[in-house]
Amino acid sequence: MQHAPTTPELLRIARLSLLERVLPAVPAGLAREVRMVAHTLAIAQRSWAEQPEAMAAERWRLQALYPADLQQTTEALERRLATELRHWTFGAHAARENLVRAHLRQSTVEKLRENNPKALPASAT
Repeated sequence: MQHAPTTPELLRIARLSLLERVLPAVPAGLAREVRMVAHTLAIAQRSWAEQPEAMAAERWRLQALYPADLQQTTEALERRLATELRHWTFGAHAARENLVRAHLRQSTVEKLRENNPKALPASAT
C-alpha cells in the first residue's frame, strides 16, 4: 500500500513546485505574486501541522483561567476573556493576572510561529 501524503506534505510540495518550477518561468512582473502565494502556502502548512496542538494548549490555558466553566466552548471562553481584557478586571488578583499575561504571551508566540516564525527569537521556536 502506498503512503498518501498528508495535507502539510501536499502544501509543502505545492510550495516547492511553485518556487522551483513556476517562479523561474513567470515574467518578472508576476514574481512578487508567486512569492506571496508561496508564502501563504507556507503559513497554511504550518497552521495545519500545528493546529491540533495549539488548539489544545489554548483550551487548557483558558480552562485554567475559567475552571468553573469547563463546559463552555473555546470561543465562548475567548469572548469572556476579551470582555474582561477590555475592562481589565485582573488588577486585584495577581495570580490571575499572571495567568492572563502568560496566556496572551503564549497565544502571541503561537500566532507568530504560524504566520511569521522569523520574527521569533531562537528560544521561542
